[in-house]
Amino acid sequence: MQQGFINGCRPFIEVDGTHMKGKFGVTILIACALDGDNEIFRLAYAVVDKETSDTWEFFFYQLNGMAPDASRSKWIICSDKQKVDEVTNNLVESFNASIRELKSLPILSMLEALRRKCTKNMHTKRNTVTKWNSIVCPKLKELCDRTWDEGYYCIPISTGEGLYDVKDGNHYYNVNLRKLTCDCQSWQNLGISFKHAASAIRHTRGKLEHYVHSYYSTHRYAQIGYNLSDS
Repeated sequence: MQQGFINGCRPFIEVDGTHMKGKFGVTILIACALDGDNEIFRLAYAVVDKETSDTWEFFFYQLNGMAPDASRSKWIICSDKQKVDEVTNNLVESFNASIRELKSLPILSMLEALRRKCTKNMHTKRNTVTKWNSIVCPKLKELCDRTWDEGYYCIPISTGEGLYDVKDGNHYYNVNLRKLTCDCQSWQNLGISFKHAASAIRHTRGKLEHYVHSYYSTHRYAQIGYNLSDS
């Protein structure tokens, strides 16, 4: 699991705790990430008696040991009460929904059922990626196509090699194709070039898919290691 996260997921982790039904009344602490196709990557979970500072400290200690120091320095960790962008909304909520039918099971049965569920999910994604024919994951390709069309309404003005002032309505945005930056901050925050950059990229006769973060590439997705050995 940890190598899959390090190799191919966005360095964003959402954590939460959810109460389990049944006579034991335990709580499951969850950490989820996003893969390159903006689908849930189940990173870690732990069963504890209840949510306390001590149980969360234990959970984060274990999570902290899953990656080298250099990798951890880039992580963004937030709770379900904090939202970074529309892509990350309801990440843990989606995980909770996927295990709702398991919550009433005895602890060991629930954990075994969750393990099988994760294994099946990985097996499905392993088979799916072999059918993709784009250099970026399908959902990102759809977003790129929409963004490309939106870029037609912007006017790029070249100000240097790879540098543009892009007119969008009554506003101008500085776009740097070499540093992958835009004044609207979307490129820097999400690793995705939106309409201002799309307008500039079109001016160079380039392709939008070549200007997104490698997290969204099918090559990087394949490195996540969606295979049965990860279970």
